[in-house]
Amino acid sequence: PTIRYLTTNNPTAILITDAGIMDPANIDVVKALKTYITNGGTAILCCSCSSFMNPSKADRFFTTYFSLPWKFGNYERTDVYLREEVAVRHLPLGSKGLEHLPRSYSQKAVFLKNVSEEGIIYSPREDSVTQSRVFAPRAADTEQTPVAWVGIEKGWLGYVGDVNGEEGSDAVILAMCGLSASG
Repeated sequence: PTIRYLTTNNPTAILITDAGIMDPANIDVVKALKTYITNGGTAILCCSCSSFMNPSKADRFFTTYFSLPWKFGNYERTDVYLREEVAVRHLPLGSKGLEHLPRSYSQKAVFLKNVSEEGIIYSPREDSVTQSRVFAPRAADTEQTPVAWVGIEKGWLGYVGDVNGEEGSDAVILAMCGLSASG
């Protein structure tokens, strides 16, 4: 049904909420998704997708199907900060959409490594520390991101690694779709 839908429809955006997309058995779906993206579509890995990602399958998914160096990173909670200059240049709403995005928020997420500077929408700052009820705080890795965005030919691939459905992440997903939290 997914492949048939993608060959006969052109949705504004696709939210990928299931990490099953990364299973090699779903290669035909991934190929249809990649065609959709390269022809101008937007796809966002979000919601519960990151909660169930297998690190090696995720790494293979990004590398093999999208030629991205992105790798599965840390799983932690920390404060992340909007990189306004990247968001304005690359998100569909541009500067208009910034008013609906939080400047910072605490996010528990699966972070990605090896995302280019141009693709990091939110990241920890030098003073960000991990937030845990079990482990002592430590400096967050400022080279990893829970929110990535990359152009692939005519379209876009986004990633929001939030595992708890924070309101800030909802606003980010909407912005990636070209919508604002206010409607």
